[in-house]
Amino acid sequence: MHRRVDRAFESLVVDDDIAAEVNEQARRLRETPDYWLESLRFNLKQAVAERMREMGWTNEEAAERAGLKPSGLSKMLNNDTNPTLRTVAKIAVGLGLRPELRLVCEGDAVVVRPAIEKSPNDVETERSGSPDYSLPVSADD
Repeated sequence: MHRRVDRAFESLVVDDDIAAEVNEQARRLRETPDYWLESLRFNLKQAVAERMREMGWTNEEAAERAGLKPSGLSKMLNNDTNPTLRTVAKIAVGLGLRPELRLVCEGDAVVVRPAIEKSPNDVETERSGSPDYSLPVSADD
């Protein structure tokens, strides 16, 4: 019998033993801090890049708005740095977003759910079809 392997490999069909082993390794990986750190960094990078695209800002313009050097923002966007919460807050506020960090208990595991949402003070007009900046991370991701 064959089954699908985890969400990342939905189109990959393998036999049950291999599927069970891959799913078990994925489950163990999700229990490590490094997995969640990379997930947080990836989601932050995606939200910032999407906001920059939406607003038509260059790296230099976004960095200036956030009170950072362009090289600092570039390092964050390239996963070359691990930004502090203060830096995340500066970036979010500077780009008209609201930073949010929640620790959510799901079953027996504690899952970190980062979210960056549009700020209520955002002067941009809400458009239909605009991107959703909510970035939940779950054990299924």
